[in-house]
Amino acid sequence: MWEVQKYKNDVVIFNEVKPFEATQSISTITKTTNPQIQRISQEIKVYTEEELLKVCDDETRDLYKDLKNQILSLSNDIEIRPTKKYVAFRRKQQFVGFMFLKEKLKVYLSADSSQLQDPFNKVRDVTNTGHYSSGNSEIIVSNPSDIPIALSLIKQVYEKS
Repeated sequence: MWEVQKYKNDVVIFNEVKPFEATQSISTITKTTNPQIQRISQEIKVYTEEELLKVCDDETRDLYKDLKNQILSLSNDIEIRPTKKYVAFRRKQQFVGFMFLKEKLKVYLSADSSQLQDPFNKVRDVTNTGHYSSGNSEIIVSNPSDIPIALSLIKQVYEKS
């Protein structure tokens, strides 16, 4: 499957969308008519980016889409995995997670803040703070000027993953 985005300046970007392995129904995986499996398969919820993005305003959605496209352009081995509360980007393991709020993105990096080169001092250590996602460092993206900073930090974590 491919995602196609056309921008105002007639730039078109094609991104291959890699589906999450667990999107299949449990009943198609097991190929059985067991009533217990059918009941369980009705209870399983598959999360999507679109669902999570519903809380965001249009500007925040655009920020996420821009960051997403730039992250996916790093390599073909990146997988997007939506969860109940956030969207994870994985290579061999998760390297960044996005939590969506109405007017900003919380970006969780899977690295200690001390390991990151952060000349703008945007990274916050959340090691001992309760949060969704598996990252130890958090940055906030709330306007387009935050994207280059966030992307440079995401690239640092990606290269270590």
